[in-house]
Amino acid sequence: MKNPLLSIGDASIKIYLKIWDSNENYRKPAEALQKLFTECLPMNKDIEDILIKIHALNDAYGAGIFWPVDVAKNILDMGIDSDLSKGDIGVIEKIAKKDGKGKFEFQGKNGKIIKRKFYSFATKYASFHQPDKYPIFDSNVKTALIYFKKNCEKFAFDDEDLTKYNKFVGIIKNFKEVFCSISSFRDIDKYLYLVGRELNGNLPKNKL
Repeated sequence: MKNPLLSIGDASIKIYLKIWDSNENYRKPAEALQKLFTECLPMNKDIEDILIKIHALNDAYGAGIFWPVDVAKNILDMGIDSDLSKGDIGVIEKIAKKDGKGKFEFQGKNGKIIKRKFYSFATKYASFHQPDKYPIFDSNVKTALIYFKKNCEKFAFDDEDLTKYNKFVGIIKNFKEVFCSISSFRDIDKYLYLVGRELNGNLPKNKL
């Protein structure tokens, strides 16, 4: 799989999906998270339930949530369940930003104020509630998409649009139109994730 572009299409994507399915270090944590988010704790009306999901997602994906209580309080305050059920893409901003508007502010160990938004985490949090409605963005997906863009004239986008979720969803839809007939966002997530990790030369055994 040294050059994913050479054979990209449904057959190539299915090969990568088989790699995912055959590797328990990829498949099992994702299945556990799917069960947690959709069966065990599907709602976001209790801060303890939200915290359980944040900690589980953070551990599996290394999502960089070092202040989970503040993020959980924000999710609770935003009342996101209706948006998630409808597939409203505006929910990403509600999860990623404080009060759905600005950056979270935290005090670091040296007393310095750290300001952050959690865009990648938000896409994952939404996706594990509704995988058919919310494609995932992370650094591996970014690497893969930029790689395909550089090697295919028919697949074009502005890099900055990857972090604008409405634009990102359009990019993923365009990827499917250009390269394959696979309709599942989740399958495309897995494929781009694995290609991105391959291109980055970063394939740890125990982290997604």
